Amino acid sequence: MNTEIEFVYKEEYWYISAFLNSDKISEEEITNRMDSLVKEILSSVNEDKIYSKKHKEFIFEMVQKISFKCDWVPYIDDLPYHDENTNLSYDTLGYFKFKVEYFKDDLDKKKKIKPYFLQEIPYIIRNGINNAEKKLTDAVYLDLESPIYIFVTSNGTNPPDIMWTQEKIKEHKKSLAYWTVLYSGQWEDYSSKLYEERIKGNLSNRLSELHYINRNSGFVYMAEYNYENYFDAYMVGNVLEPTARMRSIIFFLRSINESLDLIFLSTHSESVVNLVNLESKIKDLRYLRGIIQSTLSTIYDELIYNRRQHYTSVLNHL
Repeated sequence: MNTEIEFVYKEEYWYISAFLNSDKISEEEITNRMDSLVKEILSSVNEDKIYSKKHKEFIFEMVQKISFKCDWVPYIDDLPYHDENTNLSYDTLGYFKFKVEYFKDDLDKKKKIKPYFLQEIPYIIRNGINNAEKKLTDAVYLDLESPIYIFVTSNGTNPPDIMWTQEKIKEHKKSLAYWTVLYSGQWEDYSSKLYEERIKGNLSNRLSELHYINRNSGFVYMAEYNYENYFDAYMVGNVLEPTARMRSIIFFLRSINESLDLIFLSTHSESVVNLVNLESKIKDLRYLRGIIQSTLSTIYDELIYNRRQHYTSVLNHL
C-alpha cells in the first residue's frame, strides 16, 4: 500500500568542498568573494536558463526569493597540498557552507515547493562558479566535479503529526523517496523497487523524525517542536557537519590520487627524470596520506568511545 502525503519545505544547507591557500587570501575575503559571485550568478538567471519548462515560472520566482548566508569552514589546517595539474599549493582543507531558504516569510509559497524543484538552482550555481572560477582567486581549489551537496529540511507534513514507524515509511514511500534523493529524475512511474531503495537507511531513533544521508543529498524531517529546539543544537553539529567533513576527505583523497597519477605519467613522458624531485613529491603525498589516516583515526575513536547511539549510527553510515 502507498498513500501520498506532503512534506512542507523549511530550509537547506549546501556544501562545496575546497582547498584554500590561507597565505594568499583570508577566510573573510574568500567568503565575501564567494558570496558576491553566487549573488552575481543568481542575478543573471532568467527563465530560459531553467531546465524544467513546466515549472520554470515558479522556479524563477524561487531564484528571486532566495535568502542565503555563506561561510568558509576550515577542517584540516597546515596541509601542504600541491596540485600537480595546476602547480598551485594550498594549506587548508575545508568547505563552503550555505544556509539557504526560499520564500523566507511566505509559508504558502513554501508549501508549493516540490523536491524536484530543488536541484535546479544548485546546478545553475555550480555551473556558474565553474565558468567564473577565476573571479574567486587561484588561492582556492573547489570540488566542482561533484554536485553541490544539499541537505533539505522539513518541519511539517500534511496530514500532520505522523509517527514514522517502518510501516508508515513504507506506506508513504513514494512521497518520501522524492525528498531523500534530490539529484535524480523525478518520474511518476518509477518502480516500487526504486522507491523501496530510496527509503532505506533512516538514521533517526525517534518516530517524530526522519534522517537520511545519501550520496549527493540528505533529508531531515523533524516535528516542529523538535526542529525549533534540537536542529541547530544537535543536528547541524552531529549530522550535517560530519557529512560535509567526510565529503571533503573524499575530495582530498581524489585530489591526491590525481596528483599521483600525474607524477607517474610525467616520469614516463620525460626523457630524463629528476629522481630527487620525484622522491620529494612522493614523500609529500605520503605525508598527506598520513594526515588523512590521523583524521580518520579520530573518527574511529569516536565510534569506539562515543555512547550516543544516533551519532555513531551517522558516523557508521558515512
